[in-house]
Amino acid sequence: MSKFRIYDEDDNFIGEYIGDFVKDTKDTVSDSFDTSFGSGLLAISCVLAFKFPWLILVIIGWFILKLLWIVIKFVGRIAWWLLRFGLLCLW
Repeated sequence: MSKFRIYDEDDNFIGEYIGDFVKDTKDTVSDSFDTSFGSGLLAISCVLAFKFPWLILVIIGWFILKLLWIVIKFVGRIAWWLLRFGLLCLW
């Protein structure tokens, strides 16, 4: 199976630009961790976002599922409380 490569208008392979970008950001990420832990994590997430753009969709989907689970648990607890209260009233 052949691999497809994307070239720009000057016949330069785009993957080389991404590889060079990652090599150049190693020092920047290290310096970001020296500044603060949060900016170091932000720098790593930016590098990952450029290298793996589908990762952003996975993270957003995970947050949506997590939020949905919190809502389902909340509705379930309210329904359980109402059911217990209703059964107590019928007793």
